[in-house]
Amino acid sequence: MSSRDILILSDIVEAARGAGAEDKELSLTASRQQLARSALLRRSMKVKIRQWNGVASWLWVANDENCGICRMHFNGCCPDCKVPGDDCPLVWGQCSHCFHMHCILKWLNSQQVQQQCPMCRQEWKFKE
Repeated sequence: MSSRDILILSDIVEAARGAGAEDKELSLTASRQQLARSALLRRSMKVKIRQWNGVASWLWVANDENCGICRMHFNGCCPDCKVPGDDCPLVWGQCSHCFHMHCILKWLNSQQVQQQCPMCRQEWKFKE
């Protein structure tokens, strides 16, 4: 069915509405018109989609893009990890600075006297 045929069908439907045709006849004509449109669309498509798969991605939401200790991007992983993700999470301090968990733990273990944030030198406390 061509575009011209669809236009003719729509004219018929409009004429039937004006003539006071029954609702049953109108819905039958309208459903034929929808079938004609879908047939036209199927013929005009050059690609048929057989399967569709969605893909998701995630990002850490942090003030900075890089860890202040190892300087690696937060979407990557710290030097101790091989794969980014749950095994290399980010942790925030009460001072709002953010680091890879492994990086800040190494830093804190290297501090002899007082455990301080490597960026602002405030006492390091994990944000809850």
